[in-house]
Amino acid sequence: MTNDNHLDKWRVPYHNLCTARASAVVLVLAILFGVGEFLLWGRFHWEDGVLLTVLLLLASYDRFNAALDHSPTPHSRMTGWGLLVVAGGLMVLASRLSVDDAHDLARALCKNGALLLVSLAITMHYDGFKTSLALFPLYLLAIVILPLYEYLLLEISYPMRLVSTAAASWLLRLCTVAVSYDGTTLFWNDQAISITDACSGIALLSFLYLLEYLIARKCQAPAWWKWCWSSLVLIWIILSNALRQLLTFLLFTVMGEKVHEETPHFLLGCVFIVVASLLIWFSSFIFQLDAPKQEET
Repeated sequence: MTNDNHLDKWRVPYHNLCTARASAVVLVLAILFGVGEFLLWGRFHWEDGVLLTVLLLLASYDRFNAALDHSPTPHSRMTGWGLLVVAGGLMVLASRLSVDDAHDLARALCKNGALLLVSLAITMHYDGFKTSLALFPLYLLAIVILPLYEYLLLEISYPMRLVSTAAASWLLRLCTVAVSYDGTTLFWNDQAISITDACSGIALLSFLYLLEYLIARKCQAPAWWKWCWSSLVLIWIILSNALRQLLTFLLFTVMGEKVHEETPHFLLGCVFIVVASLLIWFSSFIFQLDAPKQEET
């Protein structure tokens, strides 16, 4: 009986793989491309890629554990050919961009975006619109986000630090502390506390998204509702980082420069992780993602 249950667990994903064979092959190739490109870049923070890869593999299994639609239409095939034309245009644009640091991200986005469109075009041609829409987040994660993860972090890190600094300044003023800020630096009397990339919390984005997915995957809620909830992770990072800056400032008034030493800095980082994780968890109740599944009668 146990063996039958174990076989049934894999029967549904296998059936869906057979239903959408072309899309399954494209997804496997996309995963191999994303992981391979991430490793070939020789990054120092390889743990980020590990977490994103775990998220990608887990989400891919869950996607094929649900029913996939196999209904290509003339319209979907026509759209697929149109996507191939746009992909060709992106590749031409990538080849025209000059080889310098200012255009590195744009060139990489054009190249990987073209591969993303090619993957979608194949899925639309063989399996139709619904399967393309269902697999789009996986293609995006595998082909664009995973290989270009560090590039993307650099682009969003500074704006998030700006917002976090402004939020921390607002919280301190609520506590009647006369502070001001300029960019990512807080000023109080003759003291200045700057928020660097390493302290922004953005480096933990992959961990927080994986945590969010682990919470959401067991919840009974529509997929679009889960997407809306998961999009709020940047807000939780900003709030958690603002709280960490507030604590750093308060400790600075007591400890002085010692607050920047290794042990206090590590403990403040732990506070950030705990607060961000709790915000993610409690926000799932707000969106009623943890409502128990009703038993069928």
